[in-house]
Amino acid sequence: MSEKITGAEALLRSIEAEGADTIFGYPGGAIIPVFDRLYDHKDKLRHILVRHEQGATHAAQGYARVSGKTGVVFVTSGPGATNVITGLSDAMMDSTPLVVITGQVSSESLGSDAFQETDVIGITQPVTKWSHQIRTADEIAWAVSRAFYIASTGRPGPVVLDFAKNAQNDQNKVLKDLVALTKARMGDKPLDFRVSIAEDIPETLHGDHSNLKKIIIIKIL
Repeated sequence: MSEKITGAEALLRSIEAEGADTIFGYPGGAIIPVFDRLYDHKDKLRHILVRHEQGATHAAQGYARVSGKTGVVFVTSGPGATNVITGLSDAMMDSTPLVVITGQVSSESLGSDAFQETDVIGITQPVTKWSHQIRTADEIAWAVSRAFYIASTGRPGPVVLDFAKNAQNDQNKVLKDLVALTKARMGDKPLDFRVSIAEDIPETLHGDHSNLKKIIIIKIL
């Protein structure tokens, strides 16, 4: 079955699917759609409100070292994003797995010197294992899966996902069981995939599928 959910909801479900249970963060306008949805996940995700974004990264570092899990951080755009640089650099040097989600202006406003627009990818690349900008809702599950994989494998370290505000608000038809999607692996590596919902059963599908109303097509890229 499928349903339409926002990108913010898809992000939180994807994080839950990766086994995360604690988030350190500080809200702001460019990440507020995610924080709005966070309330509905309070039974699975504990959010710890910090007083400064740098403190969020250091707290997530300590959590990761003690728990053995990947630390997760939510911050907003502009100064919220630039304030995490010290923590990212420290996590990189100390091989501590972190996934930092930064808010960003809408993708159509990128490059226009919009309010609190910052080149987060350019700034964070030297102090992270991977930095990626999410511009559309349909790439969220893939990006989160890859981020947690990169952060926690090989020599662990920090990863940044720069989350455009339009992707947080956009709705996309997705699997209800998002766990299966974000956990997709080929060997020990995440799959590059896209998911679509087929209303009609293809004739090439073998076997008796008369009880099916629709199928899910996963395309490996």
